[in-house]
Amino acid sequence: MDKKDVDLADLLSVRFSYSPDADMRAFTDWAEQGLSGNEVNENVLILASLGLDKAISQYEVYRYFDAYLLDNAIAHPSPFELQIMIVRYALKRIAFSASEAEVWGGLTHFKDFYYEVGPSRILKNIVSYLTDAYEDFVNYYDEDEGYFYFRRPRHELIVKESQAKYVRASAKRFLRLFEGEYYRLGM
Repeated sequence: MDKKDVDLADLLSVRFSYSPDADMRAFTDWAEQGLSGNEVNENVLILASLGLDKAISQYEVYRYFDAYLLDNAIAHPSPFELQIMIVRYALKRIAFSASEAEVWGGLTHFKDFYYEVGPSRILKNIVSYLTDAYEDFVNYYDEDEGYFYFRRPRHELIVKESQAKYVRASAKRFLRLFEGEYYRLGM
């Protein structure tokens, strides 16, 4: 995903989702973008400089990002807001992925979201749709039967590249839902 596509809501979703495989480079890229956009903040400067390290420390990134939030009086998102942000960021990672591996890796995360999205019917429908795509295109192993199968046999005939293109297009379509007023969170 291009670093210009990452915004504050995406970073909040990464920060407060407590994901063990969080991308620390997204924080440093965002800080570099902020500096080039004339963002004057000591914590942003330190975050940008952390990008020069080969191994970026999650502890240090979160320390300076949290200090940035505190300095600018940016509140932590509520659990419902956080779920919206997490799904939105996951969709962005799929929609703007550079390779097929990134598409399948991003799609893998959706199978875990279904019970976590709360009462939002739209979020459940998005997660359900992408979970079905995961089941059809990535993980088509039936544990009860003990063999691989396609729930829809015609999917076997679709080339992996076309499957990835379809999943990317679906993610972009769903991402448009988050541009509406209903999902604006003041960011």
